[in-house]
Amino acid sequence: MALTVFLFKVNNLEIGNAKRDVLDEDQEENSTPLMIDNNLMLLCAKVTFRGIHLWSNNVPIQNGTANFVARGNKPKKFHFNLATILLPSDKMRIEFYTISMKKNRKKMIATFELILESLIDTKYMDLFEENLLDPNNCLMKSTVNIQIYYTSPSLDKTSDILSRPDETNDTINWVDQFDDGGRHGGHRRPYIPSKHNTGFNKFRTKFVGRADDADSDSCSDTEYDSNANINDIFSSMTQEEKSKIQYNELELLEKSLGRYEGDEYQMTEWQIMVNIIQGRDFTGLDINPYVCVQIGDQKRYTIVHKCTTSPFFGEFFTFDFTLPATQMMEKVIYFRVHHAKKIISTFTHTKPIGIFKVDVATVYNEKEHVFERKWAKLINPDSIKASSGYLLVSIAIAQRGVTTKNILGEAAEDDEELKPSKEFIPAAMPRGLFPVQFKITLFKAAELPEMMTDFLTAVSKKILSSNNWEPVDPYVEVTYNAIQATTDHCNGTSPTWGEAVYLVGQFPPLVRTIKIALKDHAAVQKDRTISSFLIDLFSISESNPLAGFLPIFGPTWIFLYGSPREYTINTNQDGLGERMGEGVCYKGRLLMEIGCHPISGENAPNMSVQKESGIQVPETHIFPKERTFILFGCIYDVTMIDKAFGNATICFELSMGSSGYLNPHQLTIHQPASSITRPYPRIPIDNSAQHFRLPIDLQKPIIFTKYKFYDYSYRMTLSNRLKNAADNMFKLIREFEFNINSQISNEILMQQYRKMEEYVHTLPCGCGQKKPAINNFGITGGVHATLSEVLNFSLSNLQMNALDEKRRKKIFHNLESLKNWITKDVDFDETKRFEIVKQLYKIARALRQLAFDVQPSLPDVFLWMICDSKRVAYARLLPEDLLYSVCEGEKGLYNGRIQTLFLQTPRTSDKPIKSSTNAKIQIFLWLGTEEQEQNIFKQLPSGFDRSLLKLSNDIKYIQYTGRSFYELRCHCYKARSLNALNETGFSDSYLSITAGNETQITPVSLL
Repeated sequence: MALTVFLFKVNNLEIGNAKRDVLDEDQEENSTPLMIDNNLMLLCAKVTFRGIHLWSNNVPIQNGTANFVARGNKPKKFHFNLATILLPSDKMRIEFYTISMKKNRKKMIATFELILESLIDTKYMDLFEENLLDPNNCLMKSTVNIQIYYTSPSLDKTSDILSRPDETNDTINWVDQFDDGGRHGGHRRPYIPSKHNTGFNKFRTKFVGRADDADSDSCSDTEYDSNANINDIFSSMTQEEKSKIQYNELELLEKSLGRYEGDEYQMTEWQIMVNIIQGRDFTGLDINPYVCVQIGDQKRYTIVHKCTTSPFFGEFFTFDFTLPATQMMEKVIYFRVHHAKKIISTFTHTKPIGIFKVDVATVYNEKEHVFERKWAKLINPDSIKASSGYLLVSIAIAQRGVTTKNILGEAAEDDEELKPSKEFIPAAMPRGLFPVQFKITLFKAAELPEMMTDFLTAVSKKILSSNNWEPVDPYVEVTYNAIQATTDHCNGTSPTWGEAVYLVGQFPPLVRTIKIALKDHAAVQKDRTISSFLIDLFSISESNPLAGFLPIFGPTWIFLYGSPREYTINTNQDGLGERMGEGVCYKGRLLMEIGCHPISGENAPNMSVQKESGIQVPETHIFPKERTFILFGCIYDVTMIDKAFGNATICFELSMGSSGYLNPHQLTIHQPASSITRPYPRIPIDNSAQHFRLPIDLQKPIIFTKYKFYDYSYRMTLSNRLKNAADNMFKLIREFEFNINSQISNEILMQQYRKMEEYVHTLPCGCGQKKPAINNFGITGGVHATLSEVLNFSLSNLQMNALDEKRRKKIFHNLESLKNWITKDVDFDETKRFEIVKQLYKIARALRQLAFDVQPSLPDVFLWMICDSKRVAYARLLPEDLLYSVCEGEKGLYNGRIQTLFLQTPRTSDKPIKSSTNAKIQIFLWLGTEEQEQNIFKQLPSGFDRSLLKLSNDIKYIQYTGRSFYELRCHCYKARSLNALNETGFSDSYLSITAGNETQITPVSLL
């Protein structure tokens, strides 16, 4: 959506130039020489809409008229991209300023305001003569001629990069690629000087600002004709140029998806190494500079250098942390250059001369997790656009047990050069960073837990004499770029804030995570965190020039997770809300939105925070239609229950969001519910004294719950297409790798490689490859559209927000990059085979990571094991993995399948993980809408009684009538690298194998 304003002219101005100062465009070069008049009066316009200001160029006032129509009879154009639909309360303001060449100052002379409510229906307004108001709001004789258009998202402009195929990522003008960027804060195309410029035009450029008065957003016909097809451009490049572009795009994709692999909640020892080498061109005269490096609460200082603006430091620092990756990656590495003053610097720091920030995630996502000998551009704290010098640094991040690159190497020959390759910017990213302002809007929250015990709640209500008071005062804390901002606290489990915070940053970002924390305001004690989460800016933006867009998010609901919902005075599990461990319980949902637009950066403090209140909550019509979702589970078997749970009776609870979750009181009184099984006693497993099982046998318990929410199925089905594609790709690669190890001929390897290449190019849904079942119960398969075709479909009727549409374009572009990458000549030489496999795995991982959607569709699914009314172990699953769909490619990976889950106990990262499996459960899970309910029992494996066609609270189990006998044989050969477990340094080991309700143990091996 966009709002476009065309400004033609302003008439009847009471000021102007007495004589003609501007020559016609067709005036010849040999005409009478120009005499510049110091009394020349110019007029410019500033258009304001939703807080964004766009300026026109300066035009002369001739006989009381300022004409903004110039080259090609094109008026001045102002273009505003909209994240939401036009609202009846939206208004536009135009301010007109005169500029005196003699006094060189600007003065506002007139204004014009317009309510845009009628534009919602008409989509077009032509205002031929509208009177202006003076600064005192008195009506003037002066009039303005404007036209206004309200357009839809389908009319987006073709990317400007196509008209300049010769430019690389290093030279692209990034401000021109995005909305609301460029000179004066407006969307600008680069000006191409004409070879017919006259001498007068040079004067005009100096005094008026441009050599012509045309709108710089507009393109001439020749410029549009120069737009070539992207495929023709790509085919005309050399193989080396193609390889470089493909490498950069894949590298950029890897950075945006992240390179960390492993348990993100596992406590890990980290070391950050910082080498500060030298500085250059610090602002100031006769300064005594020193550098402070801060990461979290740890600070390191260099020595003070006397009277220099380009000191050589040569100092090395290390920072040690023991944290999970979730918290480590958000930390900011903060460089500050100070001027040491006598006496003052003894007690406190002076105001920084320049600052530079980069977060750990940006450094970690570089190859080898290193930035080596790069010039960091320092920023003036009072103006993000102003440079304050440069700092040559090296940064490396190491994990315990993982080798890292040595950053204390010898000086490089090009250290003194400030060339693009030496800038502190991640590889493959555009060289030019520009300032932007983030608008983070917090609308409201819902389904929050109470943050006080029942006794204190009752006492507080008596003291306050109010039954409407609720024991929670939530507020939201936003952290970005080491800057914090908070909303006001608001009482209630469903608070409404309607506030926005404005933070300044750069794009592409060097600090890539925004932290959102929902906290409870406490009058006496320390505020406690209800839940927190991170938003990766790379997941809500795209920095590749061919498909780039600025960060945008929502408005949408974010689901919150953390410690158990019940408030306790004990704070042992509060770390779960701070992401010290995986959230084990649903804590509510938050409606929010993120917008971003470029700013000039002048006089924009880097550390400033602005707030806005009174923002209206989005209307429900912008969200999809609400539907009721059914979550169904059938427990097939439960074994390997740890003996530590004692002789307690055991039951299982299945929940999604607030639906299906029972509080401790309901569990204590055994309140019947469809989401919980009946209690079962445990019985021992044969030949095992360590583990137990439940006597489920032939009556399989079923549990289900219903949750009503907006239907974001299109988000989940797109993620499932990518997940299924990645899963199939991994299978093909493993088969290809097996054949390489089997020494198969190169011809067969080439056939398999081309098979994978064809699969990546088509990415079919998979319905055609599905084998027909003996009894499909009326479910007929078919072949649906390929993934590329799905991404090109128009889904305007699904109420998608801006990020949903941008995400589809981003995925489509990245898929094209993967296709180009896999389509190449390959050499199956023995030294290159495993490098090919490595690259193929990289493509498969990229498909899997592209499936992640930062905007959730439904709350996560929790399966809890409850012993004597106490929650002891759980499993957490993604809703899209259980989603039902007729199309095989859109169906969840685990939908309608019996899967094995090993339950885990809630943990925080500062405590050791329990080594026990707790319990192993085999369960059939299904998620779909009420309209698809009849397909639940049809997908159960053979042997179940399928006579049940309707779910009800009275149905607690389903009969299993089929029975088969199997023989399992396990051949155990040898083990290596076992840990020493006794004083001799050896281990007397044996192997225990549990299958179903029986355990077999090997003899003890004495070492």
